[in-house]
Amino acid sequence: MKKIYFYLTIISALILHSLSVSAQDVYVAGNTNDGATVWQNGSVLYSFGNYTGANSIYVDGEDIYVAGFKSISGIESAVVWKNNKEITLASITAPTTLPTSPASITAVDSWGATAVSVIVYKGDVYALGYTYIGYTDGSNLARLDYTAKVWKNGEELYTIVNDSYEPYTGMTWFYSPAISSMSIYNGDVYVAGFCPKGTVYSELEFMSLWKNGEPVDASEEYKNASSVFVENGNVYVAGYSSTSTGYGATLWTNGQPRLLYPSYSNATSSFYSSATSVFVQNGKVYVGIYTETGKNVNSTWTYTYTPKIWTDYDEINIVEYADNYTNVNSVYVLDKVYAAVYEYNYSPSYAYAYVWSNGELNDISVGARSYPASIFVTPAPQPVPGLPRQVTLKVSGAYESDVVTGIYFVDSGDSFTFTVKPKTDGDEPVVTTTRKSSAVDKDYVVKPVGDGAYEITVYGINSPTTITVESSSPSAVAGIAALKVYASGNAIFIDAPTAGTAQIYAESGALVKTVTYGAGQTTVALTKGIYVVKTGNTVAKVVIN
Repeated sequence: MKKIYFYLTIISALILHSLSVSAQDVYVAGNTNDGATVWQNGSVLYSFGNYTGANSIYVDGEDIYVAGFKSISGIESAVVWKNNKEITLASITAPTTLPTSPASITAVDSWGATAVSVIVYKGDVYALGYTYIGYTDGSNLARLDYTAKVWKNGEELYTIVNDSYEPYTGMTWFYSPAISSMSIYNGDVYVAGFCPKGTVYSELEFMSLWKNGEPVDASEEYKNASSVFVENGNVYVAGYSSTSTGYGATLWTNGQPRLLYPSYSNATSSFYSSATSVFVQNGKVYVGIYTETGKNVNSTWTYTYTPKIWTDYDEINIVEYADNYTNVNSVYVLDKVYAAVYEYNYSPSYAYAYVWSNGELNDISVGARSYPASIFVTPAPQPVPGLPRQVTLKVSGAYESDVVTGIYFVDSGDSFTFTVKPKTDGDEPVVTTTRKSSAVDKDYVVKPVGDGAYEITVYGINSPTTITVESSSPSAVAGIAALKVYASGNAIFIDAPTAGTAQIYAESGALVKTVTYGAGQTTVALTKGIYVVKTGNTVAKVVIN
């Protein structure tokens, strides 16, 4: 890629060079108080209304597909939304006859349908889902029958049948095939899930993979599958398998199991894990996992939940939560590793949705209850090669440079990098830019590079852009000698020899707070942002990162 260098005669030399930058669109489908919801780059794109739910998202060009359900009068129908248009896949009515086993069944408890996965393959829209019927024995659910289905372009393609299914003797709940995930390779449809085999509990086995509606393997090694991904003919299934001490996250590659995290349990501690999502890129496997670690101290158990990304070459702990249930619901890999992360607190009750990407965790919650079910990332539009973009750079006189202010040109999509050195020690530059903002990727980065200088990079210039660099130092802005105003952590500090009053304004000009301070240091806690502090004839601009 072409590089352009401008050398200056002073230490704050300006350097422009191209850097490959991704500005992907990150889509998440999930659920909020407003029903099924789609987020784009951290902001709500649209919601489908009350009594709807979203389980999966797929983006094909400009079209966004979401699989889920819509409930009318308590009865759920399986649907796929294409953008904001609803396509009903299946709806069922209550059965008129009851099963003969177990003999205690007296009534129908519930019935409906839902879609759990959607994929666009060669222009055709495939959806995976199921219909279900629940029966009661008068007070408890006595039997729950699933019928797993695959739809193509809104029409039923086939039903997944478990020929070995029979009701279990002496059990309360009864299952036929339950499914959770779909992948398509060379026109073949792979479905992951679980279903029972045998007639009594001691014979319980799980079969977790079907290809074009037919079972691939009935091995006892498959206990419960949450996700399937097929690349270059290799089939990867993620889920969990049971051990004598509990359950552990497991990855099956072409039917061969690998226990990722062995479970254990004793009087003082316990550990369990489960894999919820698998994504493969160029043979590298990424698995979304949650772990639960229990500690017994003085007969009191405490639990720590850790969402993780496991790969075949590394392991990443996203974040740890004490006593709050957390999970990685979906993983997607492009140039970065992305994950839809879920946090739930039992008391008080709330649920948060996050997007995690290469070390950054961004809260995309709406209200107090947000659940992210599925994530999909689209690549950035490719810039037109060689198309120049004008960059207007404005640098205040608080920095050692007399030539950086001016107009420059870079190729479309390239980054703009330069270095400044403040005249006042510790005066970190405040950067503003007209580059279109993104909720997922940073517009720019400011980092120290030694000798008091800072390197500033503005990413992905795709239109005429103005970059302004101003001082955060009160002395540089207003010539203050005795009074100091500066930011550190999540607070503004006012160091003053005498008492006074300060007004704090947001970048928009709105008054945020009026503070009366005394002689010495006064701390004002504020949220992330750029603020202007006025006290007497003094004006200072500060940044809380």
